[in-house]
Amino acid sequence: MVSYFEIAYIMSLHLNNIHLALTIILQSYLNEMLFEHAIVLRKTSKTVKQIMNDLHQSVIIKLNINYSNDYKTYNKIFNTIFNGIKNSTTWCNIKKLDMSRSFYKGKYSLDSLKHFTKILTQLTEITHLDLSYNQMGLDMESVFEAMENFTNLTHLNLSENSLELVDMNKLGKILKKNKLSSINIGYNFMNKHETEKIINKLIYCPELSSLNLRFNKISKTAIEKLGNNILNITDLNLSEIIISKIGIEVFAEMIRKLKKLSCLELISNDINDNDIKIIANGLEKCSNLTHLNLEKNQITDYGVNSIIKIIKICPKLSYINIESNLITEIGNNNITQIIKNKNICYKYKCINIDNICF
Repeated sequence: MVSYFEIAYIMSLHLNNIHLALTIILQSYLNEMLFEHAIVLRKTSKTVKQIMNDLHQSVIIKLNINYSNDYKTYNKIFNTIFNGIKNSTTWCNIKKLDMSRSFYKGKYSLDSLKHFTKILTQLTEITHLDLSYNQMGLDMESVFEAMENFTNLTHLNLSENSLELVDMNKLGKILKKNKLSSINIGYNFMNKHETEKIINKLIYCPELSSLNLRFNKISKTAIEKLGNNILNITDLNLSEIIISKIGIEVFAEMIRKLKKLSCLELISNDINDNDIKIIANGLEKCSNLTHLNLEKNQITDYGVNSIIKIIKICPKLSYINIESNLITEIGNNNITQIIKNKNICYKYKCINIDNICF
């Protein structure tokens, strides 16, 4: 695979999103461009700093360096790029930064990390920060320290960064200083103690509307506190936390408090027929629910009545997914009869001992 560095930006104009890509090509071909509209600077007299100064501060800056080479080569280019932009006045005013998938399999020299964290300390105006899919691990603590002066942050994505050993108290300080409305820390394999530290700090995020805790360990105590700390939540992802082992009654009591909840993701949680019955009772107060994902659980035809109850008590429900459960065509027909006259996107696919139906 060839190597290239990419600066892509999205600028909003009136009601339309105009996608423009400004790309510095190191080694690439025109047919490899990922964006519909692109300015290719194969030969240019402009420096990286000059290019950054030409960008408006309202754009979303996306930095990606994709390499199949060794990470030493990656680090060399990484440092060259950041040396070129760190003194740009426009860069300092950037509000949205996407650094997802930007590191070479989580490997970079201490010098590269130093450059990156120094850049972050300058971004005092930033509102949106995406660091997902970087596998930063313990180095994320240095990133958190670089973000200590952030006060305008509203959207933070830290998913898939191997944060299982990171001190979450440092992240807690960031949550306390900013007005977060969206937090994604899914797929970080955190233990229940670290997850609970974050949940405790969510009391400082009264405007939080979207939270993703997928594939992290969560304790019964943390679930109880969650219901008190995210009362304004609308979008909640608790997939792959195995809530059936945590305590389904505690979980149902928690969601009963979330009256603004509109989207609930519960994929791969070992939810059985008794569990879905209790969850249905918990959703009685969630009249704003529009999206429910129960994919890859253990619900059978006996649990269909509980799913039908959810459909009836949630008048705004427009999407329900029960793929890869143990429901047969009989249970599927019962549900389709109920939603026949409703405008609901219904996804059903199951594998059963007696038959296979799609």
